[in-house]
Amino acid sequence: MFEGVVGFSFNIIDNFIMVPVGFGVHRSLEYGLYQYTNRRFNPPRVSEFWVPFGKPDAYKEENWESIFLFEIGISVSPIKWVYLIGTYRLVGFEESNFTFGLGLTIPRKKRQ
Repeated sequence: MFEGVVGFSFNIIDNFIMVPVGFGVHRSLEYGLYQYTNRRFNPPRVSEFWVPFGKPDAYKEENWESIFLFEIGISVSPIKWVYLIGTYRLVGFEESNFTFGLGLTIPRKKRQ
């Protein structure tokens, strides 16, 4: 699975409360375990293969699924350079989930 999100944070209260908004893509490839019985041998041999879900006959073809992703949330910086973030993520207009996080902003020296 791969997710890529590009976004921007809008300041509500400068350097304290921000609203992050992002757009992106969710790509996934699901595998399943299939059994193959070779009846040429006595007793028959059973082999197992991990193949992309829904493709047992053409298991060498990859079946990537790409879905649109939208994310919006709130970010609070209670202490200088530390922030708490919570977002609501909508994946393909059918799935949704929440993300929560803690982050650290490393300041850099200003150029003179």
